[in-house]
Amino acid sequence: MKNINDYIKYLSPELQKKAQDCKNIDELLKLADENDIEIPKDVLEKVSGGSIFCDHNCATDGHDYFGSTEEIIVKDPNRTFHLLGAKLCHTCQYCGHKKYSWSPVTSTDEIPITEADYNNPNYLGPGK
Repeated sequence: MKNINDYIKYLSPELQKKAQDCKNIDELLKLADENDIEIPKDVLEKVSGGSIFCDHNCATDGHDYFGSTEEIIVKDPNRTFHLLGAKLCHTCQYCGHKKYSWSPVTSTDEIPITEADYNNPNYLGPGK
């Protein structure tokens, strides 16, 4: 299933700007109707409240990271086969914005970390 940006990106720059300025589905549908743009129903159903385009402000928490996580498993360098956790990089499927977090093996919680921490091969988790 495609997202709304897959349809908007092929419009002229002028129409892209107008579409991105739409504040809700009704405005987008009006623009589409006025310009003979077809947007499939399943794509419109994916748009749920808030900003309909990602300007680091899409979906309910700011981005839609579904199915876009990279994971780096972190092992204790002093103990064989001892896992500390995982560094996670979630990428917004709409705009490519990334958020980084730490997921310890003892919890399902994710703790925000910096991009530098994520990319540091010596990073062993918060406070380590």
